Amino acid sequence: MNKKTLTHVFTLTVVLFSVLLLLQSNPLAISQTNTQIITIKDDGSIDPSDAPIQRDGDHYTLTSSISGGIQIQKSHIIIDGVGYTLQGDGQIHGPTDKLGMGLNVVDCRNVTIKNFNVKDFTRGIRFTNASDCVVNQNIIVNNHIGVEMGYVDDSYSNNNTITANFIKENIDAGIRLIHGTSNTINENIISANGQGISIWATSDNIIKLNNITD
Repeated sequence: MNKKTLTHVFTLTVVLFSVLLLLQSNPLAISQTNTQIITIKDDGSIDPSDAPIQRDGDHYTLTSSISGGIQIQKSHIIIDGVGYTLQGDGQIHGPTDKLGMGLNVVDCRNVTIKNFNVKDFTRGIRFTNASDCVVNQNIIVNNHIGVEMGYVDDSYSNNNTITANFIKENIDAGIRLIHGTSNTINENIISANGQGISIWATSDNIIKLNNITD
């Protein structure tokens, strides 16, 4: 095994260890009172106002796990799960049904999603006309599709980065790219999904240094 391969294996090991360690830092118990869909509006406000998300300027931080999803309509923000869980209802919902989406970034730029455990949604994380966004150090498991960029209705998503995530046991695909260009998928652990990475009608994407296994 050459030095470059050893470095790659070490990097992926560190990624997995870091994500799992973060997840252990917060309890996975879901607050059963948080069942509604939460929205971060384009003016930065949070609806409902008592949702378990703390805002500090353009930095949003979960304060507990949530049974339900988050709709993101504001650009130029960081949303940090700090190891908490977003859990769906385990049902298959249509492509525009908000109940089926864990984190849905709509018509935004420069949104960072990090440190979440996302499970049991139709689409764990979805970009709809979103660009220059980052998905980093999340655990995305047991969804129908782990991460989806764009859709067949010409919802393009460009220049996004999916990096250092643990993406496992998503029924249809771990990551799906539909339309859009110049997205980067690197240094993820992608395991036991229906398809590891599914690509439809996209171009100029960079896919490198991922560990993809059946």
